[in-house]
Amino acid sequence: MSRFSNIRITDVVIPAQAGIQSFRKNLDCPIKSGNDKIDACFFKISLTLLLCLFAVPAFAEKVTFTKEYTYQASEFDSKASSRILALEQVKRLILEEIGIFITSETEVKDFHLTRDQIVTYTAGIVTTFVVDEKWDGKIYWLKATVSADTNEVTKAIDKIRRDVNKSLELEQSKKKSEDLAKEVERLKKELTGKTDGTTIKQYNDTVNKLSALDWLKLAFTKLQGQNEENYKNSPEIKEAIEALSKVIDSVPTYSLPYYLRGSLLIFLDEYVKSIKDLDKAINLNNWNDKDITIIALEPEDIEDQVIHTCEMRALAYFKLGRYDLGIKDLDFIFDKDPRNFRLYEPWVKEIFDNYIKKIPKDYRGYLYRGKYLRANMWKDNYLELAIADYKKVTELFPQSAIGYYFLADGYWITKKDIKLALKTINKATKLKMSPILASAVFLLKASIHSDVKEAQNAINAYEQSIKNSPMHGEFFIERAIYWTRQEEYSKAIEDYTDAINAKFLKMFGHKKNDAVRTLLGRRGDTYSKIGNYKKAIEDYNAAIEMRKRKFEGITVNPFLFLADDLQNRGIAYYHLGNYQSAIEDFSLIIQVNSFPETAYEYRGNSFMYMGKYQEAINDYTKAIEHWQNKDHDFKYLSISQLYTQRGNVYLIINEYKKALDDFDSAINLNAQNWQAFFLRGSVYYSNIINNDAALKDFNYIIQAAPQNSHYFLAALVGRGATLIDLGRSQEALTDFNKAISMDPKNDHAYFNRGRAYMSIDSYQKGKDDLITAARLGNKPAQDILIKVGEKW
Repeated sequence: MSRFSNIRITDVVIPAQAGIQSFRKNLDCPIKSGNDKIDACFFKISLTLLLCLFAVPAFAEKVTFTKEYTYQASEFDSKASSRILALEQVKRLILEEIGIFITSETEVKDFHLTRDQIVTYTAGIVTTFVVDEKWDGKIYWLKATVSADTNEVTKAIDKIRRDVNKSLELEQSKKKSEDLAKEVERLKKELTGKTDGTTIKQYNDTVNKLSALDWLKLAFTKLQGQNEENYKNSPEIKEAIEALSKVIDSVPTYSLPYYLRGSLLIFLDEYVKSIKDLDKAINLNNWNDKDITIIALEPEDIEDQVIHTCEMRALAYFKLGRYDLGIKDLDFIFDKDPRNFRLYEPWVKEIFDNYIKKIPKDYRGYLYRGKYLRANMWKDNYLELAIADYKKVTELFPQSAIGYYFLADGYWITKKDIKLALKTINKATKLKMSPILASAVFLLKASIHSDVKEAQNAINAYEQSIKNSPMHGEFFIERAIYWTRQEEYSKAIEDYTDAINAKFLKMFGHKKNDAVRTLLGRRGDTYSKIGNYKKAIEDYNAAIEMRKRKFEGITVNPFLFLADDLQNRGIAYYHLGNYQSAIEDFSLIIQVNSFPETAYEYRGNSFMYMGKYQEAINDYTKAIEHWQNKDHDFKYLSISQLYTQRGNVYLIINEYKKALDDFDSAINLNAQNWQAFFLRGSVYYSNIINNDAALKDFNYIIQAAPQNSHYFLAALVGRGATLIDLGRSQEALTDFNKAISMDPKNDHAYFNRGRAYMSIDSYQKGKDDLITAARLGNKPAQDILIKVGEKW
């Protein structure tokens, strides 16, 4: 996998990792790709324009689209600006033509995309080639072409539309280009008939930024699908570097292209040039050019980007043999946050091996090599080798907490000797350290105490961690996660609130606004766990509104990005009995095809409670179909439950044969689906009048189900009722007595025991039970007593 596969144009942030894992356990851990190559985590630029999408496949049967455009230059246009604007227009014409062709000729019709979306996504897939151009000083004529296999383009569009982040990136990219083009036209009108040096400069700068965006797109198109091992021999890498040079020519004050070009040059052994570019990126420190950066960075993100640039510069220094300067960069990174480290290349180990040979008494060589080994711990013996290096750090620098911290982390990760990990981290806590290191040390100590079930010690350590860094929200998050595991939900809510209000907050690469939105969702989930659905809905609403604001002016459906919050809000509405609002949320999820099986199930439940039985049946059927197409550990359990729910609706509308078929299907998929057994037994007892079949189902539940389960108790009552009809009332009394001993307020058990007593002529006992059942709200018992004139 290419080092640049995670890079996007927009926002220079750490890409979010799949799933939500523990913040501490993510420290230093790289992400493994499917082919065991290592994703380049330390290239943190997430260049959100198109281009992190994927390599465009080789086209099989290509269709060629060709367009010409003639640009009439104004008196203040140069040849360069005229070419930029002509090329921008001809590309738009080609993309429009491709969009029309794809829409009319392929299965893209089934994607429910607008023409604009198809054009936008296609821009992230195809490359435009200029085949001819002419300039006479007044007119710039340009002819360009795109060759594409429309079937492959359709597949690529499908992939993009399913990847909500990348579809948004392309939408944002398109909007930024359109905004720049509009600004060009505005300035051109303003300049008509007059000469204004300031406005002309502004015009040329805007044209250059429009060009810079296109060159960035081209650079990342060239990088897609490239493997770092082949960088030196890849013409695409050289073309990417040339494109980045064009970006720099167009916008020389923007840090990003210097960082990218400098990083690529390392892999071409151009170390001096690389350092020059990386120096320039750091010195300019302009990662927020408002016209090119689609999402502005927050201060902590800019600092993060400087750190990543220093990491790359350290590599270049090491390759030149300037270990002193390379170590200086790593020390700078380490002082910012000792958990930072993302140097994963195989040759990094060799660098530190050489450094240790050169300066064997410098603890930093062992420290940084240990961090590299720890970051690649899935390799043979690397974790053990990291532990050995950390031990050496404690020998060479015993007065520092840092060696003990990483050594304890190594022991903890192995899980072989938790007590030794705890003993080692306790040594670290007694030594002098920076606040950020102290927070990390106590956070690790809390995790270790948590593992050995020492709850109070864990809480004390969490408090120390937060005390050392009270403005960093991630430490509150860790404790909130701990509280959630302990089912201390009110305390978890307090910590999520503090994390939301913290000054510094990033979660797995998300900037503060995105992190707050995520935490609002988590806090909403926690409110749901304690049944406070109104508060949960407030948090989900806030999270949804934050995300919708981010999409203002973007045509992409914002609900693509809100599936989790929408689904959880819908479930909260469902539990509150607000079925109409629940249906609206689940319908939005179904519309964007995100987790549709769960949405169909809950929407079906909502329809059922609203008495819309056919709609409920339709949704359960859709949910079953979606689950049948999945490969999931819980697939058959989920389908079994859906058959049970659909069968229950058939039971309600008196379609007993269909109900029985569904209960049979449910039981065949899950022999422990007690609900299906009970409902099937109930159909046999109440509607089919097959007491033997009913008795068989109730017996199975009583024999196999846990005695504390709801359906064990229900089966006792059901079997007892069946035994009465079979003339075995004395046996039935045993079942009712046991049911009442388990649940003294079970009105059904009292009612049926009353029936049993009556059937064996124990009228007083029967009447007493009917009165008890009536007092507990049993309607049949109340009706009988009314008929015989008895009060209750």
